[in-house]
Amino acid sequence: SLGEALWRSNRLADSVEAYEEAMALLGRHPLLVGGLALARCGQGRQEEAWQLAQEAATEPAVVATHLAGVAPYHPEVGEGAALSQVARALRAGLEASSEDLGQAARDPERRLRVGFLSSRFGAHP
Repeated sequence: SLGEALWRSNRLADSVEAYEEAMALLGRHPLLVGGLALARCGQGRQEEAWQLAQEAATEPAVVATHLAGVAPYHPEVGEGAALSQVARALRAGLEASSEDLGQAARDPERRLRVGFLSSRFGAHP
């Protein structure tokens, strides 16, 4: 989308405007809301970004992309214990939507190894 292209070009104000215009025309589609969350995060507006990311979290792929992209930068959610909760929620959402591949049940309390990779390859807000 235009909003994503502008976000990737670090034209955050233009990205926000493009996402808002798209939502005015197409409604609050999860991919648009999630993209707006990432743009707001880049602007340093973490609380608004987190609220938008949560709103967008209606589909597993959107959850993984947008919650994981915003959570590490949020002043409260970005703490270790809170990130662990986000990771557990991501895992639960992805497992609920995936096919049963015959894997053994996993202990939900076991320690998780979580890694975040910025899609911007190090150009963090």
